[in-house]
Amino acid sequence: MEAFYKNRLYHHDTHPQKVNLSIGAYRTDEGEPWVLPAVEKAVNMVNSTPSNFEYLNVVGDEAFSRKATELLLGRNSLALREGRVFGVQCLSGTGSLYIGAQILRQVLSFSTVYISRPTWANHRNVFEAAGFETIREYRYIHACSKRLDFNGLLQDLKSAGISAKAVVVLHACAHNPTGMDPTHEEWKQIAEAVRDGQLFPFFDVAYQGFASGDPDTDAWPVRYFIDELGLEAMCAQSFSKNMGLYSECCSIMQKGRGEEACWIHVSCYGALFRRASWELGDCGQVCQCIAGSSLKDRSNHLLHMVKSSGERCSDCDSSALFARVKK
Repeated sequence: MEAFYKNRLYHHDTHPQKVNLSIGAYRTDEGEPWVLPAVEKAVNMVNSTPSNFEYLNVVGDEAFSRKATELLLGRNSLALREGRVFGVQCLSGTGSLYIGAQILRQVLSFSTVYISRPTWANHRNVFEAAGFETIREYRYIHACSKRLDFNGLLQDLKSAGISAKAVVVLHACAHNPTGMDPTHEEWKQIAEAVRDGQLFPFFDVAYQGFASGDPDTDAWPVRYFIDELGLEAMCAQSFSKNMGLYSECCSIMQKGRGEEACWIHVSCYGALFRRASWELGDCGQVCQCIAGSSLKDRSNHLLHMVKSSGERCSDCDSSALFARVKK
């Protein structure tokens, strides 16, 4: 909430040299919103395509879900090839986290969740709203060195696995708010602790492509857990940051691994929770994003077009994008 308050102060400030560092959003040198060229092209394609304004599938646009899942897990993912992944289209990252948390609490009977200290401020609110009874923290930053406290992190996760059946929220890349990520070798040890302690990993994927400039590189931890180790996991994947689609509230909640009968059962609950949250308005902050079915339809079509295009021009190339951002 503090960030939005500071953003409001910025807009009311009349100083000619003011700088807005409150909300992470693309801006021009003049401080105005900057729309990614690839997104501009997709918008034009969406606007030129007639819509019949029909209802979407109860779990959202399935073509959008497939493309989003391919972006996260890779087209050659074993879990994808074996049909062990499903996705539910949601409203923004908060909506993905909330629907996932509801499934974990009400269907899979988890009541304890571990979040990093520090973490994104809304993580605690989302899991409390979903009915989690116990919210605990694992160490992440060393107070003196201001670096990743990997030993403390690993010790806390190992203890968590012993003490209770629990969910652990992991930032796939560009940890919020520290920006510090484990190395591949450290991720392997984290995965081992999660597996041995029978913790359920829930990845928050809000910055895929931001940490390294390469979406595939940033997705490595998720792919390692699901494809290399065969672990069951849940992922909340959003596109507000990496595509600059803040007002569109596009995201997807994914669940990978598990037996087919199990994930079909869980996906049905995902559809029910999604419908209740968006249409009955019990989702708090997420409900503020609702602007009717046209918002959902426009958003997923826009993302689908960006991801489906085979054109590798300077407007769409992630290396060009990050060069522009760094400049």
